[in-house]
Amino acid sequence: MNSVRPIAAGHICLNWLCKAMLMIALPMLATARATQSACAAIPETPQALAKMMEEPNRAIALKAVAAIDARASADPFGRDAWAMAWLWPDALMRGKHYNLAAKLTLSAVQRYPWNTGIVQSDLRFRVLALLAVNHPHQALAAAHSLFNVCTTPQVRGTLLLVAQCLNAAHPDHPELVAELVSQEQKAAVLPRGNAIAATCPILLNIPINPGIYQKSLKENSTFGDLNSIVARFNLLLMMGKVAEAQHSLSQLQQFGGARRMGQDAAARWWKAKTGGIAMSNQIIAQQQAAFGPQPRTARHRHK
Repeated sequence: MNSVRPIAAGHICLNWLCKAMLMIALPMLATARATQSACAAIPETPQALAKMMEEPNRAIALKAVAAIDARASADPFGRDAWAMAWLWPDALMRGKHYNLAAKLTLSAVQRYPWNTGIVQSDLRFRVLALLAVNHPHQALAAAHSLFNVCTTPQVRGTLLLVAQCLNAAHPDHPELVAELVSQEQKAAVLPRGNAIAATCPILLNIPINPGIYQKSLKENSTFGDLNSIVARFNLLLMMGKVAEAQHSLSQLQQFGGARRMGQDAAARWWKAKTGGIAMSNQIIAQQQAAFGPQPRTARHRHK
């Protein structure tokens, strides 16, 4: 009988261990199935994801944003670029998910800094989202970054955003907007002879937080392809590091087959350097004389 007891005890221990493992495994299995079900419920098309983001339920919008992040991580070259630039930020704004819109647009700028169209569209939505959640100083910084990096056709709308942010950030100093307008008018006139181009100190002195773009700059710092050069140039302009961006500008101007892009970059560089558009307008006029009018791109308006 003595030889039976260890076996019985072993059976008891084994049974207890099996039951314990089942008690642990069953909830985990249920959680895994629930997660799979939730993932399966998330639609795959950009339009369907936008529909989710328009819902007032924040949990539904969060699921959509998580799905977008997964899509972007799996496709670093941006098959959903058009949706990231307009469709999804617009949907979040419609759903009044302003914090999510501010985060998504910043993520898009960090992921696709070589795509100037995405950058300027998402920065614009970011400014509007930050204003909506009453972060006027952050919105003003984003508006300054947008002014630095945007193409010439976007300057007028961007200056209106800068003025709106100035009003929101400094409600006790309405004269700042009037001074901004006055300085911009002077900075839009080409200097005569050897005179120095006028600048817009109010805009140039708006602080920018460069840290939010630092990681993206590091990721694009070691490559010599065209996309990487454009990414560095755009990021440095957004960071307010205009002098450092001059090296990338030189690279763009020397890049074979990208002469028009180099001239466009020069126009944007001078705009960021002076805070005005006189030099930019002159470069664009020279560009149009050489290549003809720049092709128009689709413009989207937030409603």
